Amino acid sequence: KRDPERPKRPLSAWLRYLADYRGQNKTMEAKKVMKVRKQNPQVKMTEQSKLAATQWKALSPEAKAPYEQKAAVEAKTWKEAMEKYKASGKEAAFKEKTGRDVQDKLKAKKAAKEAQLKEKEQAAKAKAKVKAKERVAAKKAKETEMKLRMKARADVKKAKEAEKKTKASTEARAPAFESRAAAASEGGVNRPSDSWAALEDAGPCLEGAYSQECVAAPCCGGLGGSHGHGG
Repeated sequence: KRDPERPKRPLSAWLRYLADYRGQNKTMEAKKVMKVRKQNPQVKMTEQSKLAATQWKALSPEAKAPYEQKAAVEAKTWKEAMEKYKASGKEAAFKEKTGRDVQDKLKAKKAAKEAQLKEKEQAAKAKAKVKAKERVAAKKAKETEMKLRMKARADVKKAKEAEKKTKASTEARAPAFESRAAAASEGGVNRPSDSWAALEDAGPCLEGAYSQECVAAPCCGGLGGSHGHGG
């Protein structure tokens, strides 16, 4: 049931046009619209709205202007009337009398509950999105850490192999160093440093052929005087 004192909402521009299309008005605009409808006399009343909608969309702004202008004027008048109606207390009194105030409260409560549920859903989605990003970031961090560990292991392995190679090379040259140290000792050089370990640090000359004079040279530790080496 509607409050008889409540201002009636005016028709929109489209509904005004539809009324003219159906022949409910006798204005000049209605007569023009009726001509269009008479071109389709076989169309049922239920299908007229669809045809009218097609015609309305095809109208130029100039053709729509009379409907839109009237709708705008009446909408403004209706809005002012509604403000006065609510301010007078008639709306509240009618709702209380008919029990609509209770219905409004129930509707408001339902709307608030729905809004709360929607807010929770949005919060849950946002939280899930954050967690998904965190999982991706954690996975990338783990992959990066694993690559670094593998690189560190490879570096350690490489260093050990280099150390092993150096040690093997030194051990392979040890007999030659000992032999040359013994030769130097027999030649008269008789000091604690006369060993292949001392000769190992002597310089580049150890990479070539050795003689008693070379071993005794300054570049070989100064074990027996000078013979012209530049070491």
